[in-house]
Amino acid sequence: MKALVKKIGNAFEEQKLYYLLVLLFFCVGIVLGVYAVKSMNPTDRQDLTSYYTSFINSMGKKPIDYGILLLEVVKKNILLIVPIIIFSFTFFGSPIILALDLIKGFTIGYTFTFLLTTFDGQGLGIALSSIIPQNIIYIPSIIALSIMALSISTTKFKEKFIRKTPIRNLILNKGGINILIILLCVVVIGIVVETYICPNIIKFVVTKFYL
Repeated sequence: MKALVKKIGNAFEEQKLYYLLVLLFFCVGIVLGVYAVKSMNPTDRQDLTSYYTSFINSMGKKPIDYGILLLEVVKKNILLIVPIIIFSFTFFGSPIILALDLIKGFTIGYTFTFLLTTFDGQGLGIALSSIIPQNIIYIPSIIALSIMALSISTTKFKEKFIRKTPIRNLILNKGGINILIILLCVVVIGIVVETYICPNIIKFVVTKFYL
């Protein structure tokens, strides 16, 4: 286990540029999400406010359907993670991978800001309970996965347009499959948290402070 951790550390140490790019696009996405909420027109804001108000009012009355929720959470993560993995093996995948990181950041920034501002600042509890627990797990995993994907995709690009011979890729040569399996296992933990823990935290917050 120590050897694998050391390999991961060495691999990411040599991928600093990719780390900075992924982090930059993710943070830009968050900022754009915040700005999008600030610039919403009154009609759209009212529609979303009505939706979330109805959701909050129903939280304390309806039982949680974990089966449907699990399917939605799994589908959401598949739509993000699978494209990152697929495009990592293409020479043109890097911009798409960074765009997916941007979208993920935008989603978090938009949702958190909207929940925070919808109830005149009183939505902090809902925003924290619905966004933070699972994303503490998701975000590091997605960042690490994106770094791996960028490294592989860049190698493919160099092989196609710069060098015609295979280039040694540190991520692939240093237990890349094992790292990928670990990251996917961490994502599964995040899915469990989002499906079975977050709804109960939200329900507790809503019933105690908003109903």
